[in-house]
Amino acid sequence: GLALYELSLGALAAAFSGLTETAFREQVVYEQALTHLEVATVHYRRAEIEASRAAMIRYRDILNALLTENGSTPTYVTDLAMAENNLGALSFAEGDSEQAEVHFRAALNGALAMLGLQPDDWNTQGLVAGIEIWLGNLAEGRGDLASASEHYENALGRQQALTRFDPSPDNREALARYLTIASVANREA
Repeated sequence: GLALYELSLGALAAAFSGLTETAFREQVVYEQALTHLEVATVHYRRAEIEASRAAMIRYRDILNALLTENGSTPTYVTDLAMAENNLGALSFAEGDSEQAEVHFRAALNGALAMLGLQPDDWNTQGLVAGIEIWLGNLAEGRGDLASASEHYENALGRQQALTRFDPSPDNREALARYLTIASVANREA
């Protein structure tokens, strides 16, 4: 697992140092980012939260550098939003609501920017819906049921559109979950 990823990161670093062509350098750097994402996932599955967070931060920071160097490449914008979402989930799991909200807001801004570039990107629509659920959970935890309901309704609307476009079992299950969350929040508001 991790030993192979570490070997991969070493090989990518060696490959990067010898590259002169910009497009190949960019691809190697992106592969490094993806490897850090995989390392974060392995650590998370092992309940090694700090190691997972450190690898996720490296993933996020590489994506930020790629965006700075290469402009708003859709893949990097989406991946950055997912990195922030994952960092938010880690903070939420540890009970750090303030830091979780910072990450979720950054994730939402990035995902909405991606939708500005590609409005029909259904994967990003699903990502935005998931981020809205997280933000709703945070608002509900603060006792702000009006904001929670707004986030849940936003998530529900996006998931309904996504499920109409792609009625796969995963999307139908997410829609059912979002309907339940929205109905409970509206009943309590």
